[in-house]
Amino acid sequence: MDKALTITTIPPAKEIHEEDRLLSPEQRQHAYQMFSKFLNKEGYRVTSERFKVLEAVLDMKGHFNADELYATMVTNKTRTSRATVYSTLELLEKSEVIFRHNFRSDCSYYEVRFDEPHHDHMICVSCGHISEFVLPQLMDIRKQVAENSGLNVVDHSFQVFAECDDPNECPHNK
Repeated sequence: MDKALTITTIPPAKEIHEEDRLLSPEQRQHAYQMFSKFLNKEGYRVTSERFKVLEAVLDMKGHFNADELYATMVTNKTRTSRATVYSTLELLEKSEVIFRHNFRSDCSYYEVRFDEPHHDHMICVSCGHISEFVLPQLMDIRKQVAENSGLNVVDHSFQVFAECDDPNECPHNK
């Protein structure tokens, strides 16, 4: 007989805010080292443009897409091509500096990979606002579900798609 997963009352999740996402100088240095090591190991050219993109990525707060990153770089007068931004994002993902997410949209969203503990996402289908939260019980649930199936968890992605109470009055929709 299959073991059923029983969920009892769960305390509220801790929401992660932008101010929680500031990287320390040590984390930034670690990102540079990871990326540099990856480029050298995999035989990619180490260019100043790629590191300009990395710097811009580390300055972004929360989730961003490639076009938002490029627009920010143009606004900050950082000269690089859109193609370099896109190709460098792929390399940053391969080097495990950033995560790539698909939140049911036409484009991928990215976030720095090592700036906080594992977290999950709630995405508003009306305004597109992405909230992050940490719920330790999800780690226990994923482990129990995997064990019941004879598997070992290597990672998980939990996304909740919700809707604003009143989309017309949503502060993120303005």
